[in-house]
Amino acid sequence: PPPLPPQLDLHTGDGAQFGRKSSIVTQPEARLYRSLVRAVGDDYRVMAKVRLWDFIWLVNDPPERKQYLTRLSCRHVDFLLCEPYTLKPLLAIELDDYSHRKPEAQAADRFKDELFAAAGLPLLRLNHPNYPPAQLREKIAACLAQS
Repeated sequence: PPPLPPQLDLHTGDGAQFGRKSSIVTQPEARLYRSLVRAVGDDYRVMAKVRLWDFIWLVNDPPERKQYLTRLSCRHVDFLLCEPYTLKPLLAIELDDYSHRKPEAQAADRFKDELFAAAGLPLLRLNHPNYPPAQLREKIAACLAQS
């Protein structure tokens, strides 16, 4: 497993210091990612940590436009399956691990459920990262068939 970023003792008067993480995904997400890649082969591209703003757009101009755009720009989906050559979004995938038990995470999950339904983009929620590729392939096919 990749090492965790070091805990820095930041001083308020110091200028910002930055470092590169060893991966853009957590260890459980990395396990799921590897299974997803094996499950879909060349049929789809598996994109990780895609910001909602990058594949969902606000069609109209409601009075709360700024709040909606902020919510889209500040949240991401764990994985996004896309067509291989056009990168058209086909299926969003969320890993709902223990962190999704918190009330604020459940509110964010409800927002995403409603958002994806409104956009006509299927959302597959997985409750652990250890699915074998064949089982993931079946879950993906079933979810895509319903859309």
